[in-house]
Amino acid sequence: MVIVAEEVTATDDSDFRTELIKIKNANPDVVLFGVTSKKANFALLKQRSEIYPDSTLYSTESFGSFVGQEEFQELLDDVHIISPEGVSPEFIEKYKERFGTEPIFSASNTYDATNMIIEATKAVGTDASKLREYLYNTEFDTVTFGAARFNSIGGVQGAKFMINQVK
Repeated sequence: MVIVAEEVTATDDSDFRTELIKIKNANPDVVLFGVTSKKANFALLKQRSEIYPDSTLYSTESFGSFVGQEEFQELLDDVHIISPEGVSPEFIEKYKERFGTEPIFSASNTYDATNMIIEATKAVGTDASKLREYLYNTEFDTVTFGAARFNSIGGVQGAKFMINQVK
């Protein structure tokens, strides 16, 4: 995999035309995107349909919450969502029992991150360099990814992910 361009915008941006033109000119095989708000996601997809409609987009599981919304339906061609293969069914049931609803996309990640930090601080204390070393050298049993560890840039490795194409 070769990254041919990286475009960064401010959190509250909703005009992506300049970035989309740059991306189109870079002619990538796929575009990986992540913006935070409904307004920004809608604007990005709308502008993409005008500027670079034949692009193939990938985003994270957080984007999945927009897929069922009516105003997004016409804008979802060639959009793919990357997510963990499956959150532990036990976690989902315990979450529903405690909160009375299905877990939102970040619930299992937050649970895992909290448990990792608790485990790490119990093992090595609160010194940042020792915590970092522990986190990079330990395999964790997570409810989101199963057995997983971090790679040299902080990504999850050893976990299973799935890619869903929006239809």
